[in-house]
Amino acid sequence: MGEGWEVCNDPIRIMVGSRLAAPSLDFLLGTDQLGRNTFSRTITGGRIPLLVAFASLGSSLAVGLVLGLIAGFGPRWLDNLLLLVFDTIRSFPSIIFALAVIALLGPSLASVILVIAHLRTCRAHPDRSAA
Repeated sequence: MGEGWEVCNDPIRIMVGSRLAAPSLDFLLGTDQLGRNTFSRTITGGRIPLLVAFASLGSSLAVGLVLGLIAGFGPRWLDNLLLLVFDTIRSFPSIIFALAVIALLGPSLASVILVIAHLRTCRAHPDRSAA
């Protein structure tokens, strides 16, 4: 597995004697048709999606917060410039942008996180009444 991501049972270990077992203290979500621990498989399978979600959400939040503070407390021309830039980015199709970034940077987890964070940051709607 990896450091800090260990689960109680091996998610790919086949235990024929405990096929389709009901949830219990040994198997929190039961077992599948091959006797594999469903809880361990769920935890192991959820590592990458949770990493992508938290990393892209955190970076999007940080960038959006900084740009929002700059737009809110900065001069009016800077606010208008940021609004123009984000409206331009928002008019570009998301899938084309994602494919272009993946083609330039290569297919990696970091490029997926970058694309999701960028698209979430650029899709934010400015609320001028709060500033």
